[in-house]
Amino acid sequence: MTATFTPPVPEAIRKPWSRTLQGLTALGAALVAMVGIALGRFGIADMGSSLDGLVQICLLYFVLALWLGSFVETLIVPEQLWKRANQNGVMFGLLILLLPVLGALPYLAIARPALRRAALSL
Repeated sequence: MTATFTPPVPEAIRKPWSRTLQGLTALGAALVAMVGIALGRFGIADMGSSLDGLVQICLLYFVLALWLGSFVETLIVPEQLWKRANQNGVMFGLLILLLPVLGALPYLAIARPALRRAALSL
């Protein structure tokens, strides 16, 4: 029997942001619902009857989730953790907001691993 080690997340990082995270998750769900309504209104939802249309809709939701997930993550990370990781949270937030997919990729490749290392070193 092998035990897995999960490092504890300090209370200062986890606790103050739990309500904010719940609110932002609800906002993300509302945005996804609005996109679904817009797809149906403009007849794009009928594309789901074919396999190509289904792939396009799944790709749309994947891109939307990638964009919203990355942006929400930049909002909920405390400023002290950004400083400890030597990264600029405002810059990454604006980059993700202005260039949704292209901004999320540098965040996921550069800032997120640095933030994880900084959180584990606390």
